Amino acid sequence: MEYKMNDSPHPSKSGKKIGGNKFDITKFILSILIICLHSNSFPNIFTPIFRVAVPLFFIITSYFFFSKLKITSNNKERNALLFHYLKRNFFLLLFWSILFIIPNCIRNHWIEMHFPYIIYSIIKSIFIGSTFQGSWFISATIIATSIIYILCYKFKIKDRTLFVWCIVLYVICCMCSNYSHLIIDCYPYYNYYNIYRSWLGDPFCSFVIGIVWISFGKFLAYHKFSLSHKIIKCVVILSFILIYIEFFLIKKYLSPIMANDCYISLLLLCPTLILLIIHHKDIQIKGSKVLRKLSIIFYCTHGTFLMVLRQIMHVDLFYTIIVFILCFITGFCIIKYEKKYKILKYAT
Repeated sequence: MEYKMNDSPHPSKSGKKIGGNKFDITKFILSILIICLHSNSFPNIFTPIFRVAVPLFFIITSYFFFSKLKITSNNKERNALLFHYLKRNFFLLLFWSILFIIPNCIRNHWIEMHFPYIIYSIIKSIFIGSTFQGSWFISATIIATSIIYILCYKFKIKDRTLFVWCIVLYVICCMCSNYSHLIIDCYPYYNYYNIYRSWLGDPFCSFVIGIVWISFGKFLAYHKFSLSHKIIKCVVILSFILIYIEFFLIKKYLSPIMANDCYISLLLLCPTLILLIIHHKDIQIKGSKVLRKLSIIFYCTHGTFLMVLRQIMHVDLFYTIIVFILCFITGFCIIKYEKKYKILKYAT
């Protein structure tokens, strides 16, 4: 989830580094939004705001990676960068999966399974599910980035073609999420969807949605958008209005829904939010690296803390505050002792 690199929208081959504190602050804020979303202790009216967090995480991560990839001079360098990036994310996934093995053995019912099926379930959870709460994001990042890299650098797929496929995939994700009411009544399609999700999981919580947002990160890294700061702000405001109109229309006309992960308006809102951040003057703040690490730790730990505390506490604002405190304590301990215990470097 972390890739330390130039935050310039179009980094030069000189390798000059430009401060990226604004991205570190953004990621920390996004991690807070994700905890608020998953805690289920806030009114539904905040859902559209919370739902920008995961797409923005995908786009920022992808934007950093492909910005670095853009200035490499040959395939050998690109392959090395990809390998390092995937290895970093894999060890992040492995670290938290092992740390949370006991609660997630219970959550995934691995203790109750026969041995061969346990192996199958663990492998499936690693690649297309969750070994710990929220780990699907990391595995989706690994798989989706690999797919996009192969399509763009091996098969030379043009960005225009990739963009069209992203729109198609996102429409599918919306149909399985906020617009699921449209397919529930159509038995053949709904039956096919249930078969698909039994093997590959929900597309809106897997590498499928990862392909969409990671591709947008690549577009932002590779293309210059000559829009004024004022226009971008206007588009962001318009996008927020549209997503709330969509939210109320779905609530009124398309209930019940299977999930509320994907709004069509996010296709406009999320990329323009990133453009707004890119073109914003950087924020000078000490300890931005700490915020970046905390954002990763918050994301990786919050789901398990929520799951455990839900068994002993009532879901309310106090419950969410306790989770924040536990995430912060965990982050503080890891950051404080990571130099002493080298294994902790894999936590971020």
